[in-house]
Amino acid sequence: MKKQLLTVAIATIASSYASAYQFEVGAGLGQGEKGNSDYDAALIYGELHFEQVDTSKGPLAEAAFLDKSSFIDFSLVNIDPDNGDDTDNYGFGGRFVTDTNLILEASYDQADDGTNDADTFGFGIGTYINDTTDVVVSYSTTDDDASGDLD
Repeated sequence: MKKQLLTVAIATIASSYASAYQFEVGAGLGQGEKGNSDYDAALIYGELHFEQVDTSKGPLAEAAFLDKSSFIDFSLVNIDPDNGDDTDNYGFGGRFVTDTNLILEASYDQADDGTNDADTFGFGIGTYINDTTDVVVSYSTTDDDASGDLD
């Protein structure tokens, strides 16, 4: 299956800055081609940390991990092909780190293409081994109307 993606516009709303990072929100628009069908795509996503993230420990992209930050996140995606039903995806989840470095993760995602739905639940448990390394055991299960269940 031939896949090409041509990004025509990306709009990012960065509601954070290095000295006071606690949340971010972003959005994107795009167009592409899959097989013989053109499509438009739109997305919005966000992440909210329960406390302000210490950005002095390393690169901003790694600050939340290095600060052992707890957060919740979400995403919404719409794909609109020229011929066929829209595909709508949404998801939310979070990562919670306790004072004893226990890590708990949970997520839910749903995809709906107008004919079939797919629901995915996930969770994980782990710990920080040291300041820059963690180990998390994760499990996810998907109930997909089109192709059955997947664990």
